[in-house]
Amino acid sequence: MRSGYCGFPVTDAHIIDTELVSSVMARIARGKAADAGELSAEHLIYSHPSISVALTKLFKLIMLYRHVPAGFRYS
Repeated sequence: MRSGYCGFPVTDAHIIDTELVSSVMARIARGKAADAGELSAEHLIYSHPSISVALTKLFKLIMLYRHVPAGFRYS
């Protein structure tokens, strides 16, 4: 139906930076069950601070190439 549709344009309001990722990680609800990959919120919260840098780069690459990995659909 929408062969040329590629989503909304990315503006400066959609910039993902390390501070944003860190603040979102700090607000994750604790005590929830692990996901399909056996990763829980506590793994992200108590991990090394450099994980927010790596996740920021991952999210920027996803936005740049407009491709979401197939494994992201499992939760």
